[in-house]
Amino acid sequence: MAQPVRHALHAMFAVFLVCLLQGRTEAGAVPISVYGVRYGLPTQLQKFNQIDFPANLWITEMKWDLSETQGGRRLATDNRSIFVAEFGGAINRYDVDGKFLGQFADVSDLAGPSPGSPNIETDGNGNLYVTFSGSASQPRTSFRLAGNGNVTATFSHVDLVFPRGIDASPNGDVYILNSAAVGIGNKLYRFDSTGSYVNDYGLPQLVNPSDLAIHEAHEELYIADEFGASIAIFDLSAGDPVFSRAIPLPKRPTDIFVEQGTERIFGVADLGGFEVSRDGSQFDPFLG
Repeated sequence: MAQPVRHALHAMFAVFLVCLLQGRTEAGAVPISVYGVRYGLPTQLQKFNQIDFPANLWITEMKWDLSETQGGRRLATDNRSIFVAEFGGAINRYDVDGKFLGQFADVSDLAGPSPGSPNIETDGNGNLYVTFSGSASQPRTSFRLAGNGNVTATFSHVDLVFPRGIDASPNGDVYILNSAAVGIGNKLYRFDSTGSYVNDYGLPQLVNPSDLAIHEAHEELYIADEFGASIAIFDLSAGDPVFSRAIPLPKRPTDIFVEQGTERIFGVADLGGFEVSRDGSQFDPFLG
């Protein structure tokens, strides 16, 4: 029987976002389904499957209207269910067949003024991490939530005003991306597992960073660069991120997810989903 493993993907102002569910059969095969959420009225959950003829494309298999979610913008999974985060609102939980399981949490009132587009991600310990962007240049609070939805840590800094991505490394350190063309500019913030600030890092290699993801086994940090049309990879093995290389893309990525069990990289670019190979030689789009 297939056993799903953890992963997630987010997106910024995209028409749909993609989230991965993977399992291994007894024969060792790795079937993969991709779930996306289409922002609109109503919010719509979509399930994609990949076909290899006439090309490697991801096509829509199923669609479900999510009447309980108003303006769903992000997805994450804990192996058993799918979390859908609303624009400036709650995080709701669904099963893999689109059935509403209830509200998981709502921390938007604690995040800062005028909370906007969310970013959510899970870790291997069952925690969920959430940030909210916004239009006001004021400090914002991000959160770690336990499996019951309770807040177990908060992350904030006086200069962290435009968070656009969050993820945790295997040692519990949390990285939050601040994307800003003016003011303090583009920076990466690092916190320990208790929420204490550790350091921040400039990102001179990037034009407009839009999201991040961590490959836990390889201790690598991936940052989507929207206007740079690339994915930048940083080595985290020494703690501080060290730029390693970049993967050029034919489109502008706003969202990224690194599948933990394989080398597969997924994202959202120009309002559509994609999968890209680790060396950038293959780019497979989603058709919705």
